[in-house]
Amino acid sequence: MPTNQSPAIGGGEAVVYMSRASIKRDEDALEKLTEKIKAKQAELREVGNGRPDDTTRLIVQEELDSLLMQQRDLEYTLSRAEVPCGSTERAEVGSKVTFVLIRTGKRLTLTLVSSKGDINKDKTISKDSPVGKALLGSTAGDTVTALLGSGVEEQIEVIDICVEEE
Repeated sequence: MPTNQSPAIGGGEAVVYMSRASIKRDEDALEKLTEKIKAKQAELREVGNGRPDDTTRLIVQEELDSLLMQQRDLEYTLSRAEVPCGSTERAEVGSKVTFVLIRTGKRLTLTLVSSKGDINKDKTISKDSPVGKALLGSTAGDTVTALLGSGVEEQIEVIDICVEEE
């Protein structure tokens, strides 16, 4: 799980930075886990009613305890989860993309814009440029290739994608 635990302002709990997809995945996992817990609690009641040997009851109780601990961990993580700077899953127009040009090692953070008229030379890149086309639709961790006008292929590692808060 991608985390960047740093103390929250005022000395509160540490924040866990997660993508929206990761939060959704954990929420879905929590829902499934809750169903498993209900089933295990029913099984424990059944085992208790049948009065089998203590070993069976202990095994079911340990399984339930393990599920409850997983539930607490997920709830705790989700209670501290934040999406950094409006993080998105895929680069799109308006996304601020941090990437590294692998050949040179140069690290850049640029905002993808829809047209050349929106371009601020130092901070934006057109979605129609070779690098912009390569970045469009990429996700953090991807390595994409841009075919530059000179015919050179530029390998690009996508580090982070986020949307500026308005």
